[in-house]
Amino acid sequence: MIKHNREKARCLLLTFIILMGSFSLTGCWSSRETTDLAILNVMGVDKDEGGQYKLTALIANPQSPVSQTSSGSGQNQALIKIGKGRSLLEALSQLATSTSKQFYLGHVQVVIFGEKAASESMKESLDFLKRENDFRPNIQMLVTKGKASDIIKTPTQLETPLGSEIQDFIRTKQLSSTNMVHDLSQFSEALTMNMKDPFTGEISLAQEKGIQVEQAVSGTNQSRTQDKKATLKSETKQNSNKSETKQNSNAAYRIQGTAVFKKAHLMGFLNKKESRGVLWVNGKLQNDVIVLNCPRKESGTISLQIKHTTSQLSPQIVNGKPEMDLAIKVDGDIGQITCQNINLSSDELEEMNKQLRGLIRQEVMQTFAKVKQEWQADIFDFGESIYRKYPKEWKEISSEWRKGGLKEMQVHVKVRANISRYGLRGR
Repeated sequence: MIKHNREKARCLLLTFIILMGSFSLTGCWSSRETTDLAILNVMGVDKDEGGQYKLTALIANPQSPVSQTSSGSGQNQALIKIGKGRSLLEALSQLATSTSKQFYLGHVQVVIFGEKAASESMKESLDFLKRENDFRPNIQMLVTKGKASDIIKTPTQLETPLGSEIQDFIRTKQLSSTNMVHDLSQFSEALTMNMKDPFTGEISLAQEKGIQVEQAVSGTNQSRTQDKKATLKSETKQNSNKSETKQNSNAAYRIQGTAVFKKAHLMGFLNKKESRGVLWVNGKLQNDVIVLNCPRKESGTISLQIKHTTSQLSPQIVNGKPEMDLAIKVDGDIGQITCQNINLSSDELEEMNKQLRGLIRQEVMQTFAKVKQEWQADIFDFGESIYRKYPKEWKEISSEWRKGGLKEMQVHVKVRANISRYGLRGR
């Protein structure tokens, strides 16, 4: 009995020692303090005339709260640094030589490509992004017509870093154009597949899209009881603030448009309506506003909000050649009516549905004319739908798909529109 108790006590002591040892080893052995890191938030990739990469990095500074910044902008909490090199890795290495802290790439949320870099070196850039272990596969990919460095240098309007603001745009899906943005994983998958081509969103300065953004001017309201000297000083300050506001009036960006690739080569950009045409085809348009004319050609407009869109692709092989049946279904709500004489009768609703169907068909065909006919790029999943239904036939036509096969394929478009809700106001 005594021997048994000793063995039991020995087992308990050994268990206690093991548990205490495990507690002492808790924690991540590779952990790093944020104060020792330079955390990259956004990266911009450009190429100069000499063929060198120009890497612009937005580096977060967690020790600078918004309240301590000069203007309260989230962009002011960060440093912007630029490095050059014959490769992105060399450019990043050169950029690191001017920073006392170790770079951390795990929080890079967005990578923006300038037009020249996207046209010439997209495949090489993706190779770098996929090889580096710290980069996450959900990094958002964007392309700009100008230089990526110009976008990164533009301060955000809200008190958030640029990467976080773009991520919020895409996460909330408040704008239909954000549905065109693809992340690193989605873009890379489309690039490696023979059945479709990659695309992603275009980011640009607000001024380029005809949008004027004014910053609020503070400190201009002065007391009427001030003396003449104080009033003069106040007016001088107001003029200074107005001048500053005018200079910063276009300091904003917009995600609108689409960058279309054929394999790794940038073919060009789609405008808002053409991008919407892609979303009609893919059945992913939502939260967008469509403006129709009033019935009976009356003055005014009817604004619709698209709530739901679905599409279905049905490929067929006719006389040895592929054809595609495209069925699009759209549900929308009435958001505003400025027509004078309208009671939303069944005939008027049908006229509105007919007008919406015509608009959708027009935008789809306009997009086909550029992407399908001119560029011969497949961003509509046509090739993938043919492969799924006719895998043997696809093997025969795949080699010529982007050399005339896609261009010559007939697409039969059928649109069904349903305007079903009127908001809080009824008929």
